[in-house]
Amino acid sequence: MIFRELTDEDLPQVENLLRETFGINFPYEVLSYEYYKTFVLEKDKNIIGIIQFWNLLGEADITLLAVKKDYRRKGYGKILIEKSLDFLKKNKIDTVYLEVAVDNIPAIKLYEKIGFRPLTIRKGYYSDGRDAIVMKKNLRSEALEIRGRKLELLISEDEIKKKVVELANLINEDFKGEELYVIGILKGSFMFFADLVRNLKGKVFVDFMQVSSYKTGMESIGEVVFIKDMSVDIKGKNVLIVDDIIDTGRTLKALVEALSLREPNKLKTAVLLDKKDRREVDYDADYVGFVIPDKFVVGYGLDWAEEGRNLKEIYAVV
Repeated sequence: MIFRELTDEDLPQVENLLRETFGINFPYEVLSYEYYKTFVLEKDKNIIGIIQFWNLLGEADITLLAVKKDYRRKGYGKILIEKSLDFLKKNKIDTVYLEVAVDNIPAIKLYEKIGFRPLTIRKGYYSDGRDAIVMKKNLRSEALEIRGRKLELLISEDEIKKKVVELANLINEDFKGEELYVIGILKGSFMFFADLVRNLKGKVFVDFMQVSSYKTGMESIGEVVFIKDMSVDIKGKNVLIVDDIIDTGRTLKALVEALSLREPNKLKTAVLLDKKDRREVDYDADYVGFVIPDKFVVGYGLDWAEEGRNLKEIYAVV
């Protein structure tokens, strides 16, 4: 399934979809509007949904949402909206609005589930005289601050989920038919670790270590401290070390060197994030999710002085 911008080649399918849903043709003029965006959801080379919105000066309004008849009530409308919200967040949109008929209860419940809240009523909004509820969702709020510093979205929840599956597929292929001991590095990797393990196949065993090179501030101190060791003997076993982030490389390299002395059969490392610009030693992880700029990040298990671990996305502190 692919979420992408509308192209001219999509127009015949989109016209059929809109005619089926609303009895209207596609408004071609919006393709030339500077502030309008139109995205489609494609499955098996078929357009099964469309969403359109304008965005300007930190605000956006969803003006069109339609799902092909055979695909309704299956979550595709929710996917269209959530992927659009991810796009809008990345483009620094603060507030999103939409209008929905007051008697369209299923749609209202869907929008509320996604986080939209009723704002006002527009009388006679539709051509048939029905009223519309204007709904609003804030994409940025005061809650997205830590210790007085604002957070800027870096990697969305959807992007993380997709990347975790990609990494798991690579690992499954490399260790196909073999037992694997997956060691999570506490605390920062716990979300990544759990999601990754859920996507691994075969015989998988888990354990944890706590290895630190951070104080409560925003900078690495470059010293490795072993706080908690794993409980399993890894001699002759296949081992995958899972950590949240690699920057200087000192911590992960020191850990790999120490664990190599325990004579595992194979020893690999997986990290969600890689700050290559910060590297101080000649070491790279075997499996890497995202290469990111040299910014302090929180969310999805990563923290700043224990705050921010619970966020579903990854944010840069600005």
